[in-house]
Amino acid sequence: MVSGAAAKAAVWIRDYVRQLEREGALRGSLTAEAQGNLVSGTDRLEEAVGGAKYIQARIFDKVEINVLVSYAHTWAPKKS
Repeated sequence: MVSGAAAKAAVWIRDYVRQLEREGALRGSLTAEAQGNLVSGTDRLEEAVGGAKYIQARIFDKVEINVLVSYAHTWAPKKS
């Protein structure tokens, strides 16, 4: 279950792609609804970065998060 910031971001993204569709600016062959249905999220950092080969974070005002994300690859679960 997704809650908090991840849930809010998913709602924002879905609203934004609907707006792009209304304005005729949506890219790709999928409808806004179909694109919105592809959006998923998690509140768990280790779930978000698990299996990632590269992570780019731009969180300038939260140095501790930058450090945490920089070292996430060392503790993220490995895919078998």
